[in-house]
This record gives sequence, structure tokens and C-alpha cells, in this order.
Amino acid sequence: MAQYCYSPLRANQVRIIHLEDGDGDDTLRCRIEHVDVDSASYAAISYVWGEPSTECRMELSGADGTSEIPLTRDLSELLRDL
Repeated sequence: MAQYCYSPLRANQVRIIHLEDGDGDDTLRCRIEHVDVDSASYAAISYVWGEPSTECRMELSGADGTSEIPLTRDLSELLRDL
């Protein structure tokens, strides 16, 4: 599977990840959306902690098909707990 390639943001935009429902050890899946920061509703988390190795992956569904995003183990576990 291809790794996700970021597309440029316009001024005042942020990327929002929408997690899809899953159970237990299901593959993490999400979709990504570019939105204006002034009108966005979101919760932010820090993802720069834990071991820096990217041992996990999350599938990303988008207009360009399915790709993947590398994740640290700590971030993967946090997203599963949400």
C-alpha cells in the first residue's frame, strides 16, 4: 500500500483526521479533510512522545484511493482508546 503524501494546505487551513469505528486489534482506519481553522471543530492531541520508531500503520481513505500513515506505537494505542 502506498504511503500517504500530504497535499498542500491553503492559508488558514488544518488537516482533520476522522477515525472510523473499529474493535480491538482492527486496523486503524481514517479519512482526512482540509478545513478552515476558524470554522473547524476538533480536539487536538500531541503525538511527539514515546519511542520515535514507526512500528504501526493507519489506513487512510481518500479521493486518491487508500494509502497508509506510519504511526508510533504510543500514538496507535492512544487512537485505539479514543
